[in-house]
Amino acid sequence: AAIYLMMDRSGSMSYEKTYIAKSFYFWMVQFLKRRYKNVSLVFVAHDSKAHLVTEEQFFGVASSGGTVCSSAFEMAYNHIQENHPPSTWNNYVFEFSDGDNWTEDNYLCLEYVNKLLPMVRAIGYGEIVLDNEPTPWLSEDRRLSSVLEDNIKRTRFVSIKISSRDEVFDALKMFFNIDGRSSGQEEAS
Repeated sequence: AAIYLMMDRSGSMSYEKTYIAKSFYFWMVQFLKRRYKNVSLVFVAHDSKAHLVTEEQFFGVASSGGTVCSSAFEMAYNHIQENHPPSTWNNYVFEFSDGDNWTEDNYLCLEYVNKLLPMVRAIGYGEIVLDNEPTPWLSEDRRLSSVLEDNIKRTRFVSIKISSRDEVFDALKMFFNIDGRSSGQEEAS
């Protein structure tokens, strides 16, 4: 399996939001390394541009810069095509962001998620929205989660919101049940 771990490191990702994203990924990596012998972990950190990074760099990144979430989805798409063809790899893509993305780019993310779906076993999108860090300039319908959830009705796509550190393990459980979930929806091939 190839697991793509993507994390927004833009300026709007506060210390607490980054801590939550890194906590989720830390525990995910521990679980994967203990459970699977042959797993390829691909770490992508992005602000306005996506960067392939080492595991150490991924967990050490600080926040700065603007946000272009599609850069991470585009990098995953290209990397899967070049390195992990779906005919021989079970690919999984996970993205964590605070959803504070350019409106036009939300639709580019949607395009890439739709292009990725036939190439992956699952795509998970986690959005960190903290009650004590409101984003008054960002209406709910302009969040990346809203665009993705409103337009993708596939069992292989799971979107969740996390509002505190306490929800990290629930999010992990939800994402790792991704293949066993039954929503009653037909899966298009």
